[in-house]
Amino acid sequence: MATNPNIGSFGVKYARIAVLDSDEKVNTTAFGSYTNGVTNGIFKADEKTARGITVGNITGLAPNSSDVYGSNIKISTIRNGVGNPSATLTFNDFPMEVLHVLNGYTVDEKGIASLGADNKAPYCAVELVSTDWDGNDLHFALLKGLFSPVEHDLQTDNESKQQATVSFTFTGSARLSDRKAYGEVNSGDPKFDQKSWDDFVFPTATSGVSSH
Repeated sequence: MATNPNIGSFGVKYARIAVLDSDEKVNTTAFGSYTNGVTNGIFKADEKTARGITVGNITGLAPNSSDVYGSNIKISTIRNGVGNPSATLTFNDFPMEVLHVLNGYTVDEKGIASLGADNKAPYCAVELVSTDWDGNDLHFALLKGLFSPVEHDLQTDNESKQQATVSFTFTGSARLSDRKAYGEVNSGDPKFDQKSWDDFVFPTATSGVSSH
């Protein structure tokens, strides 16, 4: 069992994504009849389901700062809470059925997916998993937020095929239930428990939202 878990990371292994219902619990039926890589309403995007994730970039965790002045000098700096967390996720490929759910598309009986004035993307939770120096999994999660619709950059093939990857932007916010927006843990920590982590990031109607 490892001690003194570290944060330095190597690569990105996979992402897990779930749609949240109005109570900030995992909507276990959000992906409908699509089941490839879906377990209990959580979609795992990896080499099997999305031909691999290539980028998992989390930014905006630092809160805004404000200086307090008095007697003609700076007395202190206030820095509370979390900033404007967001994530960029890029995959070599991505299942269209899942993409349409995350982006809030309307899909008709003929399979035509559309976006319009009445469309609304659902709130989601996202986890990214990397590896530390000792081979332990590093888990990073944005607990609630919205995906922006995927844009498409199509280019002509030349001497070699031009690959168009699939890139999502995820804009995070704090959960109403516990005011938390972000979490991280190293699986090498002796206190790590996978179920507790899953209940924290992807709460269900029976698990609730963990406070630790």
